[in-house]
Amino acid sequence: MKSLARQRQVDKNHDVYTDEQLEELLEHVFKHTDLNNDGYISYLEYRVNDHGKIVESEVKYGDKDLEEIVNGALKQADRNNDGYIDYFEYKSV
Repeated sequence: MKSLARQRQVDKNHDVYTDEQLEELLEHVFKHTDLNNDGYISYLEYRVNDHGKIVESEVKYGDKDLEEIVNGALKQADRNNDGYIDYFEYKSV
């Protein structure tokens, strides 16, 4: 039997989530990012926020730097190298 500590995760605000709640949260965020609902997150979907604007950072990056950062994150998450992140790849990051 799993200990209570293993069954729950704690975020930085010390809120406690069950494994099921974390799964629901991940699924919600994935679906929210998958703008065309095709079951994959593309490069553009990864960069766009919920208002349809390119995500801005407090740290100002040039276009080339931002592209390298996004491409690096996508490459790390894209385990099967198809250029997209599916839900299972997303969960594993």
